[in-house]
Amino acid sequence: MTTVTDVLDRLATGETSTEQAAAEFAAMSWPAPPTRRATLAQIQADPDPEPEPPGGFAEVEQALINDDITAEQYQIFVQAVQKH
Repeated sequence: MTTVTDVLDRLATGETSTEQAAAEFAAMSWPAPPTRRATLAQIQADPDPEPEPPGGFAEVEQALINDDITAEQYQIFVQAVQKH
């Protein structure tokens, strides 16, 4: 089973592309509806609106906060999950 962390780790090492990561996120069964905050500023304004179980979209938000992914990548991932 692929986890959010697995996908983000492979993205960081160049083993997968942003587009492939987005496809994997779109195919995942999320433990809770993902928080769909659109920007880093929104995330920082309300860093934990609703606690999510491990493996939730909060891990992607944390990757953005940590500068592990770009704002553009984050937007792609949000859109991919919203299509799910």
